[in-house]
Amino acid sequence: MVENILKKEKKRYFLFSTLLFLIFIICLFIDLSTGSKGFSTQDLQKILQFDNLNSWYVFQEIRLPRTITAIIVGIALGVGGLIVQNILRNPLATPFTLGVSHAAAFGASFAIIVLDAHRSNSEYQIYLILLSALIASFLALGIIMLLSFYAKLTASSIILAGISMGTLFHALTMFIQYFADDTQLASAVVWSFGDISKASWNDIYILLVLTIPVYAFFQIRALDFNIMLFGDEEGKNLGINTKFLRLASMFLASLLAAVATSFIGIIAFIGLVSPHLVRLVFKNDYRLLIPYSAVCGAILLLMANIGSKSILSPLDIPVGVLTPFIGVPMLIYLLIKKGTSNGS
Repeated sequence: MVENILKKEKKRYFLFSTLLFLIFIICLFIDLSTGSKGFSTQDLQKILQFDNLNSWYVFQEIRLPRTITAIIVGIALGVGGLIVQNILRNPLATPFTLGVSHAAAFGASFAIIVLDAHRSNSEYQIYLILLSALIASFLALGIIMLLSFYAKLTASSIILAGISMGTLFHALTMFIQYFADDTQLASAVVWSFGDISKASWNDIYILLVLTIPVYAFFQIRALDFNIMLFGDEEGKNLGINTKFLRLASMFLASLLAAVATSFIGIIAFIGLVSPHLVRLVFKNDYRLLIPYSAVCGAILLLMANIGSKSILSPLDIPVGVLTPFIGVPMLIYLLIKKGTSNGS
């Protein structure tokens, strides 16, 4: 009986893994093929064989960096959302719940409007905006971490503190933008849309350097996350430093979102949707949830990227505008499901 159940589970995991891999490959090919100048299969073959140098430049400097950025950011947001949901024990929690995205938007607006960083397209000015957004994200995260550590807030209180922090930074952003001129205001608003097309190869290298070690840490501690589902006392009995793991994981998960947001702007709901889609198959085994949430996050952002280039082609829509159309129905479904289970 047990062997039959295990065989069915393995078969289900294999089918889901195969399906997810195929969807990823299809999305990858379609994303590389779509754009203002579409590439057919033959065109891609010629590009990879360096037969068309003009098309190769478009592919290498515009199309490929955009696709790779979508994959990395999707991984970062998917895994970050999964870990925060585990740490805060709330299915609706994500790093953005902690106010990271609104803080980044404030930092970028501050650099664009107060520091006048939008006047030049030089690399120095661009990275000034990124640095300012990242510092503001760390500021919001630092306040939440201090509150959770010294005030010993509960998971629900941390979420409420994060929502309050996000509201505060949103108000500060509107305050700064109120005094901006038309050009500054336009630059700040465009930045906040969440546009992966503006990422460069240098940005990709930085994203990889930060994302890979954080992902590796989560994957190594996957079994500890499984144990923590039974409570902190059970984790302590098995030799896990639960306080360190919670604080470190919350910081690193928020770091992923902060870095991604600082580079490309606000992209919502990927960190919320990905873990729940994967949990439909793998339940609460974090050894599987972590890698599959990463793949699912990459797929969702690739799909959003394809839609951003295709819906109003040749007009390019920022992916941050499209991701809520994926996340909002899922959020409503979770709220209805939670309300129904509470009522029963």
